[in-house]
Amino acid sequence: NRQCWVLRSMVEKGYLDLESQASANGFLVKNAQELIFLENGQIPPSMTTKCCLCFAAVQYDDLQTLQFLCDDTFGIPAELFAGWNLLHFSAYMGRIEIAGWLSTQTQPVWNSFASQCCGREPYRGAFAPHIAINRGHLDLCELLVQLEAKQQGILHEDRLPFFRLDQLDPYEDEKGHTLEFYARQSEHDFVQGMVTSKDIKKNKQLELEKSITSLFDIIDNE
Repeated sequence: NRQCWVLRSMVEKGYLDLESQASANGFLVKNAQELIFLENGQIPPSMTTKCCLCFAAVQYDDLQTLQFLCDDTFGIPAELFAGWNLLHFSAYMGRIEIAGWLSTQTQPVWNSFASQCCGREPYRGAFAPHIAINRGHLDLCELLVQLEAKQQGILHEDRLPFFRLDQLDPYEDEKGHTLEFYARQSEHDFVQGMVTSKDIKKNKQLELEKSITSLFDIIDNE
Protein backbone atom coordinates (compact mmCIF):
# COMPACT_ATOMS: atom_id res chain seq x y z
CA ASN A 1 0.00 0.00 0.00
CA ARG A 2 0.96 3.64 -0.32
CA GLN A 3 1.73 4.13 3.39
CA CYS A 4 4.16 1.24 3.39
CA TRP A 5 5.84 2.43 0.20
CA VAL A 6 6.34 5.94 1.62
CA LEU A 7 7.70 4.57 4.91
CA ARG A 8 10.08 2.21 3.13
CA SER A 9 11.33 5.05 0.96
CA MET A 10 11.94 7.32 3.96
CA VAL A 11 13.88 4.61 5.77
CA GLU A 12 15.97 3.63 2.75
CA LYS A 13 16.86 7.26 2.00
CA GLY A 14 17.84 7.91 5.60
CA TYR A 15 15.07 10.40 6.32
CA LEU A 16 13.71 8.26 9.17
CA ASP A 17 15.75 6.50 11.85
CA LEU A 18 13.65 3.65 13.18
CA GLU A 19 15.91 3.14 16.19
CA SER A 20 15.59 6.74 17.38
CA GLN A 21 13.38 7.66 20.32
CA ALA A 22 9.74 8.04 19.32
CA SER A 23 9.40 10.89 21.81
CA ALA A 24 11.96 12.85 19.75
CA ASN A 25 9.93 12.48 16.54
CA GLY A 26 7.92 15.66 16.04
CA PHE A 27 5.29 14.00 13.85
CA LEU A 28 4.61 11.22 16.36
CA VAL A 29 4.50 13.67 19.27
CA LYS A 30 2.08 15.91 17.39
CA ASN A 31 -0.28 13.01 16.68
CA ALA A 32 0.19 11.15 19.97
CA GLN A 33 -3.37 11.87 21.14
CA GLU A 34 -4.68 9.91 18.15
CA LEU A 35 -2.62 6.85 19.06
CA ILE A 36 -4.89 4.89 21.39
CA PHE A 37 -2.21 2.36 22.31
CA LEU A 38 -0.47 5.13 24.25
CA GLU A 39 -1.56 5.99 27.79
CA ASN A 40 -2.95 9.53 27.93
CA GLY A 41 -1.12 10.35 24.71
CA GLN A 42 2.28 9.97 26.39
CA ILE A 43 5.07 8.25 24.46
CA PRO A 44 7.23 6.11 26.81
CA PRO A 45 10.88 7.27 26.84
CA SER A 46 12.05 3.73 26.00
CA MET A 47 9.79 3.41 22.94
CA THR A 48 11.62 3.57 19.62
CA THR A 49 10.15 5.05 16.47
CA LYS A 50 9.98 1.55 14.98
CA CYS A 51 8.03 0.23 17.97
CA CYS A 52 5.62 3.15 17.90
CA LEU A 53 5.00 2.65 14.18
CA CYS A 54 4.43 -1.09 14.75
CA PHE A 55 1.64 -0.34 17.22
CA ALA A 56 0.27 2.29 14.84
CA ALA A 57 0.21 -0.32 12.07
CA VAL A 58 -1.95 -2.53 14.31
CA GLN A 59 -4.24 0.37 15.18
CA TYR A 60 -4.81 1.18 11.51
CA ASP A 61 -4.90 -2.50 10.44
CA ASP A 62 -1.87 -2.21 8.17
CA LEU A 63 -0.28 -5.66 8.08
CA GLN A 64 1.98 -4.81 5.14
CA THR A 65 3.65 -1.97 7.03
CA LEU A 66 3.98 -4.12 10.15
CA GLN A 67 5.67 -6.86 8.11
CA PHE A 68 8.14 -4.35 6.68
CA LEU A 69 8.95 -2.93 10.12
CA CYS A 70 9.46 -6.41 11.57
CA ASP A 71 11.56 -7.99 8.83
CA ASP A 72 14.88 -9.67 9.52
CA THR A 73 16.71 -6.34 9.41
CA PHE A 74 14.73 -4.60 12.14
CA GLY A 75 13.27 -7.45 14.20
CA ILE A 76 9.97 -7.44 16.06
CA PRO A 77 9.34 -5.68 19.39
CA ALA A 78 7.96 -8.33 21.75
CA GLU A 79 8.15 -6.44 25.06
CA LEU A 80 5.43 -4.45 26.83
CA PHE A 81 4.96 -0.78 26.02
CA ALA A 82 2.38 1.40 27.75
CA GLY A 83 1.19 -1.78 29.46
CA TRP A 84 0.72 -4.10 26.50
CA ASN A 85 2.47 -5.88 23.66
CA LEU A 86 1.52 -6.13 20.00
CA LEU A 87 -0.62 -9.23 20.58
CA HIS A 88 -2.57 -7.62 23.43
CA PHE A 89 -3.25 -4.58 21.26
CA SER A 90 -4.21 -6.76 18.29
CA ALA A 91 -6.72 -8.52 20.56
CA TYR A 92 -8.04 -5.15 21.72
CA MET A 93 -8.50 -3.92 18.16
CA GLY A 94 -9.77 -7.25 16.81
CA ARG A 95 -6.97 -7.62 14.25
CA ILE A 96 -7.32 -11.33 13.59
CA GLU A 97 -5.12 -11.28 10.48
CA ILE A 98 -2.31 -9.52 12.34
CA ALA A 99 -2.62 -11.88 15.32
CA GLY A 100 -2.41 -14.82 12.94
CA TRP A 101 0.73 -13.35 11.37
CA LEU A 102 2.31 -12.80 14.80
CA SER A 103 1.76 -16.50 15.52
CA THR A 104 4.00 -17.37 12.56
CA GLN A 105 7.03 -15.68 14.12
CA THR A 106 9.81 -17.65 15.79
CA GLN A 107 8.71 -19.76 18.74
CA PRO A 108 10.51 -17.63 21.38
CA VAL A 109 8.88 -14.46 20.03
CA TRP A 110 5.39 -15.98 19.95
CA ASN A 111 5.85 -17.49 23.41
CA SER A 112 6.81 -14.06 24.71
CA PHE A 113 3.71 -12.48 23.19
CA ALA A 114 1.34 -15.18 24.39
CA SER A 115 2.73 -15.58 27.92
CA GLN A 116 2.94 -11.91 28.88
CA CYS A 117 0.19 -10.52 31.08
CA CYS A 118 -1.27 -7.18 30.06
CA GLY A 119 -0.42 -4.27 32.34
CA ARG A 120 -2.94 -1.84 30.92
CA GLU A 121 -6.17 -1.08 32.75
CA PRO A 122 -8.79 -2.48 32.73
CA TYR A 123 -6.98 -5.59 31.48
CA ARG A 124 -4.19 -5.79 34.03
CA GLY A 125 -3.25 -9.44 34.47
CA ALA A 126 -5.15 -10.58 31.37
CA PHE A 127 -3.84 -12.53 28.41
CA ALA A 128 -4.77 -11.73 24.81
CA PRO A 129 -7.84 -14.07 24.65
CA HIS A 130 -9.41 -12.34 27.67
CA ILE A 131 -9.01 -8.96 26.02
CA ALA A 132 -10.45 -10.24 22.75
CA ILE A 133 -13.60 -11.72 24.27
CA ASN A 134 -14.23 -8.68 26.44
CA ARG A 135 -14.01 -6.47 23.35
CA GLY A 136 -16.42 -8.72 21.44
CA HIS A 137 -13.87 -10.19 19.03
CA LEU A 138 -15.09 -13.77 19.39
CA ASP A 139 -13.38 -15.30 16.35
CA LEU A 140 -10.06 -13.85 17.45
CA CYS A 141 -10.53 -15.14 20.99
CA GLU A 142 -11.21 -18.62 19.66
CA LEU A 143 -8.14 -18.48 17.40
CA LEU A 144 -5.87 -17.38 20.26
CA VAL A 145 -7.04 -20.15 22.58
CA GLN A 146 -6.60 -22.74 19.83
CA LEU A 147 -3.09 -21.46 19.09
CA GLU A 148 -2.21 -21.82 22.76
CA ALA A 149 -3.69 -25.32 22.86
CA LYS A 150 -1.71 -26.30 19.80
CA GLN A 151 1.46 -24.90 21.37
CA GLN A 152 0.89 -27.03 24.48
CA GLY A 153 0.27 -30.13 22.37
CA ILE A 154 -3.41 -30.33 23.38
CA LEU A 155 -4.61 -29.63 19.85
CA HIS A 156 -3.08 -31.34 16.84
CA GLU A 157 -3.30 -30.31 13.21
CA ASP A 158 -5.08 -33.51 12.22
CA ARG A 159 -7.84 -33.00 14.79
CA LEU A 160 -10.85 -30.72 14.72
CA PRO A 161 -10.67 -27.73 17.10
CA PHE A 162 -11.88 -28.77 20.53
CA PHE A 163 -12.61 -25.25 21.72
CA ARG A 164 -15.93 -23.49 21.22
CA LEU A 165 -16.81 -20.14 22.70
CA ASP A 166 -20.25 -21.33 23.77
CA GLN A 167 -18.38 -23.63 26.15
CA LEU A 168 -16.34 -20.71 27.52
CA ASP A 169 -13.21 -22.70 28.22
CA PRO A 170 -11.79 -21.87 31.70
CA TYR A 171 -8.72 -20.15 30.30
CA GLU A 172 -7.45 -18.22 33.33
CA ASP A 173 -5.66 -14.91 33.61
CA GLU A 174 -3.01 -14.04 36.21
CA LYS A 175 -5.73 -13.50 38.86
CA GLY A 176 -7.59 -16.71 38.10
CA HIS A 177 -10.35 -14.99 36.10
CA THR A 178 -11.71 -17.04 33.21
CA LEU A 179 -12.97 -16.13 29.76
CA GLU A 180 -16.47 -16.25 31.17
CA PHE A 181 -15.57 -13.55 33.70
CA TYR A 182 -14.36 -11.25 30.93
CA ALA A 183 -17.42 -12.04 28.83
CA ARG A 184 -19.68 -11.01 31.72
CA GLN A 185 -17.76 -7.74 32.03
CA SER A 186 -18.11 -6.93 28.34
CA GLU A 187 -20.02 -3.82 27.27
CA HIS A 188 -21.32 -5.70 24.22
CA ASP A 189 -24.81 -7.17 24.59
CA PHE A 190 -24.13 -10.07 22.22
CA VAL A 191 -21.19 -11.21 24.38
CA GLN A 192 -23.22 -10.99 27.59
CA GLY A 193 -26.08 -12.75 25.79
CA MET A 194 -23.77 -15.65 25.03
CA VAL A 195 -23.07 -16.03 28.75
CA THR A 196 -26.78 -15.70 29.59
CA SER A 197 -27.57 -18.44 27.10
CA LYS A 198 -24.99 -20.65 28.79
CA ASP A 199 -26.58 -19.93 32.18
CA ILE A 200 -30.03 -20.89 30.89
CA LYS A 201 -28.71 -24.18 29.52
CA LYS A 202 -26.95 -24.85 32.82
CA ASN A 203 -30.12 -24.12 34.84
CA LYS A 204 -32.19 -26.40 32.61
CA GLN A 205 -29.64 -29.16 33.08
CA LEU A 206 -29.76 -28.71 36.86
CA GLU A 207 -33.58 -28.78 36.83
CA LEU A 208 -33.50 -31.97 34.78
CA GLU A 209 -31.04 -33.58 37.18
CA LYS A 210 -33.22 -32.59 40.16
CA SER A 211 -36.30 -34.05 38.48
CA ILE A 212 -34.51 -37.31 37.76
CA THR A 213 -33.23 -37.48 41.37
CA SER A 214 -36.73 -36.83 42.71
CA LEU A 215 -38.14 -39.54 40.46
CA PHE A 216 -35.60 -42.08 41.70
CA ASP A 217 -36.39 -41.10 45.31
CA ILE A 218 -40.09 -41.76 44.69
CA ILE A 219 -39.30 -45.13 43.11
CA ASP A 220 -37.02 -46.08 46.01
CA ASN A 221 -39.66 -45.14 48.60
CA GLU A 222 -42.22 -47.32 46.88
